[in-house]
Amino acid sequence: MKRGERDAAFRIVSNALESESDIRKIYMDVFSASLYEIGRLWAAGGMSVAEEHYFTESTQLLTSRLHEQIVSAARPKRGLRCAIFAVYGENHVIGARMISDFFDMDGWDVYYMRGNLSIRHAKSALLDQAANLLVLSVTLVENLGAAEDLIHAVRSERSLRSMRIMVGGQALKSVPFLWKELGADGTATDAVAAVAEADRLLDVQHVDTDRALGPVSGSSL
Repeated sequence: MKRGERDAAFRIVSNALESESDIRKIYMDVFSASLYEIGRLWAAGGMSVAEEHYFTESTQLLTSRLHEQIVSAARPKRGLRCAIFAVYGENHVIGARMISDFFDMDGWDVYYMRGNLSIRHAKSALLDQAANLLVLSVTLVENLGAAEDLIHAVRSERSLRSMRIMVGGQALKSVPFLWKELGADGTATDAVAAVAEADRLLDVQHVDTDRALGPVSGSSL
């Protein structure tokens, strides 16, 4: 997609879907792997900001085009609800968007709120939604404080105290157990692990024979 060949990229993904029965594996092996490489090149100075924005937006467009396949791959509704968004100050939302697709496919009712929400607006939405789980995404280290502030604010709200909180993203990868210091209940390093961790946090018995996707590339929340 170096020359902006989005349609060609979509054809490649469509062809892959014809031979691959699990769309989740394509998310992990194609989209997530590509995003990591984009991030690596940008950090190393091998890609301009404009190119990074273009490739990231193109990936988001490609995933949006796959909505019909996501619906087809979804399991029956499980009576569980999660709220997913990137914390205040974050404009990197594609990780949260992809995570929400995985929860959709796993039978959750998903309330995806993109990112950059203030504590006041986030709490208001969470009170309205009565979610079982909150999933927060933090890409930039400088936004970890926003994640901690939001988690503490949620914990202080009596009617939200039973809601479990998961936090993940590139910002948490350099420090083991940083999620605990932020006050969260758990973390995950990729989309498959996030769904499994959600089941653990809510003590849900949910056995999937098709969840074992084999070796996959990493993806952060």
